[in-house]
Amino acid sequence: TQDESLSGLEIKSFSPIDSEINIEKDKILIFTIETNVNGDIEWYLDNNFTGETVKYYSFSSRQDGIHNLTVFITDLDKQISRSWNIKINGSQNPNGTVLESGTASCGNGIAEEGENCFSCGFARALKHPMP
Repeated sequence: TQDESLSGLEIKSFSPIDSEINIEKDKILIFTIETNVNGDIEWYLDNNFTGETVKYYSFSSRQDGIHNLTVFITDLDKQISRSWNIKINGSQNPNGTVLESGTASCGNGIAEEGENCFSCGFARALKHPMP
């Protein structure tokens, strides 16, 4: 018999966990997706294909407003998706999804002032996951 976890495409994990995200203007937030089998990945921001086809997406909050980010994963038999609604606040504090400036911690998935998450272990682990 075939193992049930291998019988169909499923999302194993994703981040952020919350589907409703509040983020301050001019922050970067990393979104990730993991599935039980390999599939084709496409990220869409406000219904427009971003060109990204990897297991993570770096979202930059440049303008106030509300955005929708959706990742689609497709294998030969099935398509699944995960969506986030992102509200960019010009002056309000985030709801815990993003750390405030001054509490920078490389590896939390957010490039804060004076920090580049793509130069730390977090982004390298996303690009080169352990077997």
